[in-house]
This record gives sequence, C-alpha cells and structure tokens, in this order.
Amino acid sequence: MPIGGPVEHPRATAVLVLGVLGLLCCGVAAPIAWVLGARALIEIDASGGYYGGRSQARLGMALGILGTVAMIFMCLLFLVLLFR
Repeated sequence: MPIGGPVEHPRATAVLVLGVLGLLCCGVAAPIAWVLGARALIEIDASGGYYGGRSQARLGMALGILGTVAMIFMCLLFLVLLFR
C-alpha cells in the first residue's frame, strides 16, 4: 500500500464520465462504461488497497447499466412504433 493512502484507479473518472454521457446523451457510451467499470472494480479489488476510486467506478458502472437499459427500451419502443 502506498504511503498516504490509495492511488485513484486510472479509469475510475473515465468510467464515471462515460456513464453520465451514456445516460444523458450518448447511449453508445453506456455499455462501454458498464464494461470498463466492471474491469476497474476487479482491478481495484485485486490491488489489495493500492487503488482507490471504487465509488467512482461503481457509480459509473451503475449509470452505464441504467443507460444500457434505457437505450434498449428506446430501441424497442422505436421498433414498436415503426411497425405499428
């Protein structure tokens, strides 16, 4: 463990930003945030306390999951309205 506390994981902030973008405006970013968030959490857990940023990665992954579900719902709604 480093002196002074854990180092933030290099992808923690990126996962959070992708999760927010995926939920609000760019649906393609949501599954990317989901996958990168899951990988970051695995790396944070395996680091033995070296990496921090677990809350950012976890929140970004959760937003990625919500954005992916919303994107799938909107695609299904579009298809229903298209073939109606």
